Amino acid sequence: MLNIRLDQFIALILFSILLVLFPPARSQAQGSSLISKQPELISPATVPIYRGGISGDSEIASLSASAIYVMDRDSGAVLYQKNAHSVRYPASTAKMMTALVARQAYSLDQVLTVGDAVFATGTVVGFQFGEKLSVESLLKALLIPSGNDAALVLGQHHPYGYQGFITQMNQMANTFHLTSTIFNNVSGLDADNERSSARDLAILANQLVKDPVLRDIVATPQTQITDESGEITHFLKNTQELFGQVPGIVGIKTGTTNFAGENLITGVTRGQHRIIIVVLGSTDRFTETKQLINWVFTHYQWQSIGEN
Repeated sequence: MLNIRLDQFIALILFSILLVLFPPARSQAQGSSLISKQPELISPATVPIYRGGISGDSEIASLSASAIYVMDRDSGAVLYQKNAHSVRYPASTAKMMTALVARQAYSLDQVLTVGDAVFATGTVVGFQFGEKLSVESLLKALLIPSGNDAALVLGQHHPYGYQGFITQMNQMANTFHLTSTIFNNVSGLDADNERSSARDLAILANQLVKDPVLRDIVATPQTQITDESGEITHFLKNTQELFGQVPGIVGIKTGTTNFAGENLITGVTRGQHRIIIVVLGSTDRFTETKQLINWVFTHYQWQSIGEN
């Protein structure tokens, strides 16, 4: 048995009381303390219970996606998975981590100047050389139309340079326990050591939507941004095509490359229930995601913890 003196016991009790009355302040990422215009719904203590008579494998096994992961956000329950831990190319879904690192590295009102990012390939917003934009505008350009040029601007202004930004992406991946994930660039371009998995990307998406600013951005169907002079305007349309087609869509991120195929990470909120669906290597990602959404809300019911 552990021996403890009376004075030590009293000290422990006093210390515990102080922790309750004066909890230590939690550090916040730079610029991450802004309050969302639409606070995230907090679901009650419920768990999803499978009520379907047909197993998920037999009903949706025909989907072309090479990897799938469906997660209930609040309980963490896995509602369906297929090759969840298999290594895949993330494509532009990697920009979710780019956004999270940018939120730590910069304040939203910090102004960055466009340099050689104007030469970015793939999907671009079309910035002009020398154009000055706020970090908030760049985050919108990164996540809504998936601008590779926006990703480069954010990556190149890191206090420790572009490689410092990549290092921070991989450090954050370790923090989130993304066991199959390595980042090589800020845009998700195909590379030998650029990889992730359906399970890892679901966890990453869940981390992204915890940030009220980023959550509002990925839930934006379309918008426009201007440079700091107010003379240059860029119209941004979300690459998530399920807006307006399926109730409760909350983004989150698309990704397409030759090696990755069609990737799609979708957040859905129905009442108090919130799920994340990851579809990788699909030949019809939007249709297949709609099938998964319908399957989940047809075959699962949420039950309060403690109910029979």
